[in-house]
Amino acid sequence: MIYTRSGRADAGIELIERAVAQAERMGRVGRLSLIVTHLGEAYFFAGRHRDATVQAERAMRLAVDHGERGNEVYAERLVGLVAAEDDPPRVEVARHHLGAALTLAETLEMRPLVARCRLALGRLARRLGETDTARRHFDIAVPPLESMQMRYWLDRLVLERVSPT
Repeated sequence: MIYTRSGRADAGIELIERAVAQAERMGRVGRLSLIVTHLGEAYFFAGRHRDATVQAERAMRLAVDHGERGNEVYAERLVGLVAAEDDPPRVEVARHHLGAALTLAETLEMRPLVARCRLALGRLARRLGETDTARRHFDIAVPPLESMQMRYWLDRLVLERVSPT
């Protein structure tokens, strides 16, 4: 993921595609859902939304089939992120999956993912001009991000609050 976020998306995608292929060759099904989610995220950051959706949905099926509820959160969130960032956004799909990811993350006490789901919901609301809803999500996300010292996500939040719609 570092490669995909630092301008080397092709190299990152190639590495993750190899990891998925190797896991499949080895018959490794445990945690395959998480690796597939990482591949979907790499596609997402590279602007390959269709590929990201395919991998996120595959990851969700794998997580559900293998009882990997924590990994299901990651996959649900990714489906929601892609839908929210589509042009135009697929609002109902985004809200459904981000909401499902948030609920499950709260149930499993996955605090970092709860905060990240809130950021995604806030970003979607902001994009739709729902300022109060966006502010509420962002305000709820701040205390846990600060307490967990999640600097990267706090910085993203600051950018969300000051950048134009």
